[in-house]
Amino acid sequence: MMPKQCIIVGGGKSILKGGNSIWKELENRFTIGINYAYKYFEPTILTYVDVQFQNDNKEYIDSHGLTIARKESGFTKYSNTFLFPSTKVYKAGEPLSKGVYKYWLCGIWALHLAINILKEGEIFLLGYDLKTEIDYRDGKEVLDNNFHGINIEKQRYNYSNNIWKDNKNFKVFETATGIKIYNVNPESNLDVFDKIYYSKFYQKLDNEVINQFALREEIKRKLIEEQI
Repeated sequence: MMPKQCIIVGGGKSILKGGNSIWKELENRFTIGINYAYKYFEPTILTYVDVQFQNDNKEYIDSHGLTIARKESGFTKYSNTFLFPSTKVYKAGEPLSKGVYKYWLCGIWALHLAINILKEGEIFLLGYDLKTEIDYRDGKEVLDNNFHGINIEKQRYNYSNNIWKDNKNFKVFETATGIKIYNVNPESNLDVFDKIYYSKFYQKLDNEVINQFALREEIKRKLIEEQI
């Protein structure tokens, strides 16, 4: 049986406000890890939309129990990988084979996946800050928008300059039925969903202990159906 809660772990620095116990709390739950989140815990699903991330992390991706990425030139279908096309339009209720919305922001992509897989229940967004800090290294301006500080020299997207546009992109998910979405950061620039503190997030978490292998197998069956 599919759980009633899904936690998506993005890269925003507000994750650090979850305290030292955050990674322990994510164990044995239905989680979707975006990009380098896997370095901090073992997500149920690892997802990414950047071929460079794939090329830099091939060994882990190949060994992970379930990954989801773009169906695009250059992306590799490993044994436990599902590839879906991307779309510029959110197609509520449609199978993922019609397109996942939208690839250029992995946080949006991951949320669409979660909605389609969970069907009904609660989704908690961690690290969805829509904030970028400007760091100066060797006299050069560097964008830093993730808590793990990996590959920030290669980042080009400035969330702080695109707040209105990004909120508009997320707003389409208000049409999702049977799903309640919480943004676990009251100071986030993402204003579409109800914002809560980590203290409230921990209170809302259920006590279900989930077998990750069994959950991945169930999700795989759902994803195979989505491909038909």
